[in-house]
Amino acid sequence: MPLPRHSSRKSPVRRRAGGEASESEIHVAPRILSSAEKRELILAHAAARRPADPIQRVSLWAGVFVCLTFIVCAWVYTVGSGIQKSLAGPVDPNLQQVKDLTGAFAETAVTEGANELKQGFEDIATRLDQLSAEQALLNQMAAELNASSSTSKTTPSDNLFKPQLQPSSSTVTTTP
Repeated sequence: MPLPRHSSRKSPVRRRAGGEASESEIHVAPRILSSAEKRELILAHAAARRPADPIQRVSLWAGVFVCLTFIVCAWVYTVGSGIQKSLAGPVDPNLQQVKDLTGAFAETAVTEGANELKQGFEDIATRLDQLSAEQALLNQMAAELNASSSTSKTTPSDNLFKPQLQPSSSTVTTTP
């Protein structure tokens, strides 16, 4: 049994951009333009073109630069070291020796620098301990001097380091 045809379905209608196609249209065969006609066409298109926005142009190129930078950095980060190792040939023994010596020198320099720094900190710490001990001794001596001067008031002055003045005897001399 044949399938029934649906009358609600219609074939799509094709239309041209310029409107309905008519049967009486004249089709002109394409021809080659002369140099003058080409120039006129180019100038007409250039005159119809609107000017480009310079800010938009700068942002376009900035976006292109950022994208390219990102792509190159990602490629170098992911693939660069693997390619570099695979393309590297046998290592020159002299170059390998230089690399080993440089690595050993850097390691030694770091270790010695850390040891020197540690020794410098230890020297500073011992000097600070000595200074604090001297300061404590000076404070103790000052306290003892203040205590001894406050208990005995035999001296006319509170300052122990100031020389005491002796009363001078007054003698009268007469000249003939």
